Amino acid sequence: YVKHYFETSNVKASIYMAVIIIALEVWMIINLFLGLSSSEYLPKNFIVNLIVYIVVFIVAGAVLLAADRYFHNEQKHSRKGQLLLWLFVIACNFFGIYCSFGNFVHQEQILTFFTIELLVVCLLAWKPIISFTIIFVSSAILFFSITTQYSTTATMKVNFILMATSILVTSVNTYTQKRIEAEKDERLENAYNQLNSAATVDDLTGIPNMNYFRNTVRAILDNDKINPKKKIILFLDVENFKALNEKYGFESGNAFLARFAGQITEIFNDSVVARQGDDHFVIFTDRDTFKDRLNTLRSILYDYHTETLIGIK
Repeated sequence: YVKHYFETSNVKASIYMAVIIIALEVWMIINLFLGLSSSEYLPKNFIVNLIVYIVVFIVAGAVLLAADRYFHNEQKHSRKGQLLLWLFVIACNFFGIYCSFGNFVHQEQILTFFTIELLVVCLLAWKPIISFTIIFVSSAILFFSITTQYSTTATMKVNFILMATSILVTSVNTYTQKRIEAEKDERLENAYNQLNSAATVDDLTGIPNMNYFRNTVRAILDNDKINPKKKIILFLDVENFKALNEKYGFESGNAFLARFAGQITEIFNDSVVARQGDDHFVIFTDRDTFKDRLNTLRSILYDYHTETLIGIK
């Protein structure tokens, strides 16, 4: 449940993230061409910048399509979907590094990298070790690229490390909070399922109870395509069950009822079967086949190897 919770949460988050990235890439491409129109010469790195923006735009668009397929039950738990999400993360990190490094000489867009990191590891929820790996690898690449290419101050280096550490702490806190929410939701869902099961399932035999039987039969009879004259409700009573209980004990009697209930559902597999209480069962079935099925059920009971003769009436 928790794994599915995180998967669904990340798919939802990837939609918001993809929309943000697509809008950002469109803005970057527009600015790129505006710069081209105001200059007689092709700006430096124009082709490379355009390729980077278009590639990231395409990957973000593919993530949007994959998310749409996920919520339309076409790509649940898909390995391709996971690989695409990772490709999106790599593309976004590359974009952040590329923009921040390329404009560092002008002290511009250095925060682009950290903004992208916030989206990647905080909007999306990852296990702490994965968040650490993403932040460490991408930050190390940018950090060493900058320090080996440009002259930097100690203050800049300290601020860089503090920013990366802050993002890591935030991502771990995001993951922890979402995990707490997932576990809480799982407990609530399990409690709901148990209550729902108790309302429709007989505890002893595991087959439906009378509450389920009444609601189901009512729904079937409300269907205009069903002819009530072709249906019948059978009330079964196990003969000599009291004697069986007294001779072998309640534990054996309960085991017999559970086994007998399983045999009823197996023989009347296309019918509505329920336990009414004690050794009483009800069956809603087709009128033209019930006699043969009852005879089969009686023959099974007669074959029970007990000193007490058991039958049904």
